[in-house]
Amino acid sequence: MKIKYIPYKISNWYYDRKWDIITFFQRGKRGWGDRDTWSFDGYLAGVIAEGLEHLKETKCGTPISMFPEDSKFESTDEISNRARAKWDITLDIMIKAFKLTKDIAYQDIWPYHEDGYKSDNIRMLTQEEEAIIKEGFKLFAENFHSFWD
Repeated sequence: MKIKYIPYKISNWYYDRKWDIITFFQRGKRGWGDRDTWSFDGYLAGVIAEGLEHLKETKCGTPISMFPEDSKFESTDEISNRARAKWDITLDIMIKAFKLTKDIAYQDIWPYHEDGYKSDNIRMLTQEEEAIIKEGFKLFAENFHSFWD
């Protein structure tokens, strides 16, 4: 390391720590920080994916929309188990969709392009992953009022 870069590295370290502290308090007060809005889509996708994972691990109930239409008011253990399994699958799809969205926002994955743009150094989003994102966002909207524990 060259000595002439040391003052820059020190000031950069100080700047980053200052913003880490500011962002910490902003998130505590209002749920997001100014720094988060620099890539708000990535921040929200990460929060949603982690929140859905926590919900899946700690949930106690299952939304009524996961039960068959003809059994909404009468439920057996078998019907309840199938509804729980369906809810777990639905949550898994949404979690995967938001994780992929976060990876796109932070440029760990590049969106799929029909023109065939490829690179050995860049991981491209596959058509299957693109379909998962579309399905996950659709399920997120359909089940938005079901995210309770």
